[in-house]
Amino acid sequence: MPLYGMKRALGGKFQQDVLWNVASLVLLGVSGIIFNILIWKFYDTSALGVFNQVFAAYTFFSQFAVTGLQFSTLKHISEHAEEPRKCSTILFSALLLTGIFASIVTALFWLAGDAVGGLLGSPGVAVGIRLAAPGLFFFSLNKVLLAVFNGFRRMKLFAVMQALRPLLMITAFLEIAATGAPSENIAVVFTVSELILFLVCLLFAAEHLFILEPGGFFQWLGKHFVFGFKSLLGGVLGTLNTRVDVLMLGYFSTDEVVGIYSFAAILAEGFFQLLIVFMRNYNPIITKLLSENRIDELIEMFRKGRKIVYLLMVVLGLLIVAVYPAGSWFIDNSEDFISGWPIFAILAAGIVLASGYVPFGQILLGGGKPGWHTIMISSVVMFNILANLTLIPLISTYGAALATALAFVFSVVMLKALSRLLLKVPI
Repeated sequence: MPLYGMKRALGGKFQQDVLWNVASLVLLGVSGIIFNILIWKFYDTSALGVFNQVFAAYTFFSQFAVTGLQFSTLKHISEHAEEPRKCSTILFSALLLTGIFASIVTALFWLAGDAVGGLLGSPGVAVGIRLAAPGLFFFSLNKVLLAVFNGFRRMKLFAVMQALRPLLMITAFLEIAATGAPSENIAVVFTVSELILFLVCLLFAAEHLFILEPGGFFQWLGKHFVFGFKSLLGGVLGTLNTRVDVLMLGYFSTDEVVGIYSFAAILAEGFFQLLIVFMRNYNPIITKLLSENRIDELIEMFRKGRKIVYLLMVVLGLLIVAVYPAGSWFIDNSEDFISGWPIFAILAAGIVLASGYVPFGQILLGGGKPGWHTIMISSVVMFNILANLTLIPLISTYGAALATALAFVFSVVMLKALSRLLLKVPI
């Protein structure tokens, strides 16, 4: 496809896909805020802290459960989207491997409940982990199914499935709260929502499951295993990187302090997810262009994308930081909510500084360099851990926020260097 064709594609389907996923993100972000407020209203700050610590542990273990197979699925579906039988074999083999690994990790997660709760000094975390554990299995399968929708660029369907998860979680929470169940039981929402989401995703993915390519099944098992293994640590560490601040703050502080920080952090994460929308839409295009060695088109796409994303994120960042106090007053007008304003401002600043490059953050995976992607993410996580370890004892929640913001900036440095070195793509 010539450059003109690429421009036309990005101006049509790409633009519509982004808008659908932005709408999904808005719903996701609003739902996340509502969910945290509901925990606050029905229970207290400590309950919010317990839930977010369970969420952090759940997210970390989930990467081992899916074993990087979502990255392999996305890459290979993107490359072979016009070959139905091959795509069916890619999906079926990925689901089988994921089911095996997820079963093992789910059991380990359940068994780790007491140890994690003891480490964080929170018995409620131990109970929450055991209730959330079954959801880990279905979450892993859902990651693969969503990667298929992403690889086929069925982004409207992808957006709907992404938005369904928080709505299911809120519905499950309201049922729990209505029964007067203790706060540690809130974590069962992971299990309920992921099971229902799996059944819905499976229904829409069924057309890609049963037209297997003759003789190709075992070959794809091997390909998935190798690619997934190389990208596993990168996925684990990448997810851990989004939870380092909460986990380390939980170690140094109380559930209540984590709860106060968590509200600002969840808003910042919602802001950051806007960049993930761009990343998901760019990923299959990047993979396709790299596989066809169309580097000039790729660089042109990066150049234009950076300008648009930076402009958008600067405007939104300033707007959200400015309205935070008014939003806090509207929600509760409590000192705990308002005290999260500077925390959010620091996190938002780090996100804005890195924003122009985040949408292209998985270019090494698209270029078939999962091992180097893992090295890049490992460097960023180590930087984040060391920064949190240094700054939290000094300035508590502000230290956690500053460390995380600096890690965002450091990730850009690593991405630019490795993309140029390994793929000869200056971004």
